[in-house]
Amino acid sequence: MRINGELKYLWRAVDADGTVLDILVQNRRDTAAARRFCAGC
Repeated sequence: MRINGELKYLWRAVDADGTVLDILVQNRRDTAAARRFCAGC
């Protein structure tokens, strides 16, 4: 996704019903950090 012309990575934590629990936007793709962030959801 692009914000102000800069590429950003969007991560979403979604429950079994499809409800978005949390959203994380990062400048670089860091899967491990996204998993740690969403683990607390």
